[in-house]
Amino acid sequence: MEASRNTQDNATAQAELFHSSKCPVIRTAKEYRFFKVLVQRPVTRQELDEIAGVANSPDIVLKLRKAGWVIDTGRMSSIDQDGSNSNAGYYTLAGHQKECALEALDLYRQARGGKHA
Repeated sequence: MEASRNTQDNATAQAELFHSSKCPVIRTAKEYRFFKVLVQRPVTRQELDEIAGVANSPDIVLKLRKAGWVIDTGRMSSIDQDGSNSNAGYYTLAGHQKECALEALDLYRQARGGKHA
């Protein structure tokens, strides 16, 4: 377990070294899975829970925002599992950061020898 943590810490440090100073980095497999989808489309909170493998995805979003990512929140009309109208929350990545996210995804993979989450 300790060796795994050291490998991850070293990979994160390496990614930060080569990463553009204008862009935040992706530090964890959960973040990697989240951004892999977020660069393509908006993601609902429920989807993010499944994608990242967590039960409290807003906490991930908060941490990413504190790290410098611009992640917007919106609402869209939807139908819940009981057939009632609902306003589901979703996250989108600010357009100007999509290139940063693609770079960060690539650096995350490179830092792990081409392996990803």
